[in-house]
Order: sequence, then structure tokens, then C-alpha cells
Amino acid sequence: MRQTLFVLALAAATLSATAQTQYTNPVINRSLPDPTILRAGNTFYLYSTEDIHNVPIYRSRDLIQWNYVGTCFTDATRPQMVPGGGIWAPDINKIGDKYVLYYSKSTWGGEWECGIGVAVASQPRGPFTDVGKLFISSEIDVQNSIDPFYIEDNDKKYLFWGSFRGIYAIELSDDGLSVKEGAQKAPTSTSTTATTTSSARQAPAARASTAPTTWSSPVPDASRDLITTAMAKAP
Repeated sequence: MRQTLFVLALAAATLSATAQTQYTNPVINRSLPDPTILRAGNTFYLYSTEDIHNVPIYRSRDLIQWNYVGTCFTDATRPQMVPGGGIWAPDINKIGDKYVLYYSKSTWGGEWECGIGVAVASQPRGPFTDVGKLFISSEIDVQNSIDPFYIEDNDKKYLFWGSFRGIYAIELSDDGLSVKEGAQKAPTSTSTTATTTSSARQAPAARASTAPTTWSSPVPDASRDLITTAMAKAP
């Protein structure tokens, strides 16, 4: 009898596990471009480009059933950099005891006016407080500075960002909320368009030098390889 009950219990558990792994796309039937997901305890949190105004937050226990939580910002707390711009391609991370959200802010066609900012919260569902910009395209001389990606390597913190204009990296401060003092951008890849357009903005003496930009701390090989491999696999 005990053996029969054990078999029935095992069969029920197997069926339950199978049911939980079955799903139909889309798992969220809303426009949520460029999603980024973080796990906090036994809960997953998803953030995306703001087709839902002020950056939507969804929550799930199984990555299949998602519930809308709210938004990262309100109209009153919304980042002020790039007035009139939309918030694109957020990247969520836990750094220390804070939840840190990197984001792009841009208007269509504003490739030299767009930039990357950062916001923090004490819990993944927010509310997020905007810290402000890390840099604007024209300030760091990278056209179309969007799509941030944070990574840690050997206890150092880096931000990768870019577009079809090229992919770049830079070292961040220990708390991840600013560019590390003295750090300079390093290209991981560039496009002909980016090189030509950037060169056109420089003085003739500057254009004469084609040496790559370097920075105080080298880009970690593992991080560079990760981005290079991802780009090679991209359609």
C-alpha cells in the first residue's frame, strides 16, 4: 500500500512539474521591448523599454506567469536628462545592497544628444531614484550611446554600450553609479560609419591619428570575448 501511494505521489509530482514547464509564447501579451530580468530570492523581475510609460516592472515565480507590478518612475521622478526623450533598453543589476538600473534615453534621430543614465532602489519593485546621467554621446564622443550592459570582472565593474555605430566599454566606480575617475572608453568593435562620422567631428590634427583609444584599466578579456561572441552570433 505504501509503495502504491509513493508511486501515485511521484506520478502526481511529475505531472505537476511538467505542467509548470509548458508555456505558449508570448508569455506576456504586451509590447515589452528589450527586456532585462533579475532574480531576487525566488522571484524574477522584468523591466523593459517604456512602451508602457516610465518603464514597466513585471514579477514572476516561474518565468512563465507574469504579473504587472508598476513602473520604475512616475512623471515626477522620471529622469530629466535628454528632455523629451524615451527610456530604452534598461539593464537591471544588484550592486551591494542596491538595485541599480542603467538606462538609455534618446529621441529619434538624436544620436549625438542621447546618453546613458542610472537609477537606484532598495528593492527590485522600486521606487527608483534617478542618480542622473553617466554620459551623453557628444560628451564621450560615441555616436548613438544606447543599450547599456553591466558586468563585473575580477572585482571591477564595467559598462558596455553602443549600437551599429560600434560597441564600447568603460570602467565604473565601486558603487557602479558613475564612471571611474580617470577611466577612458575602449572600443570593443567599431563600424565604418561610426569611424567616418566621428572623424568628421574632429579637428584635422585629431583625424591624423588612427590609434585606438585606451583606458587606465584594460578591458577584461573575458568580458571582451563575451561581447564579441554575442555580436558574431547576432543575425
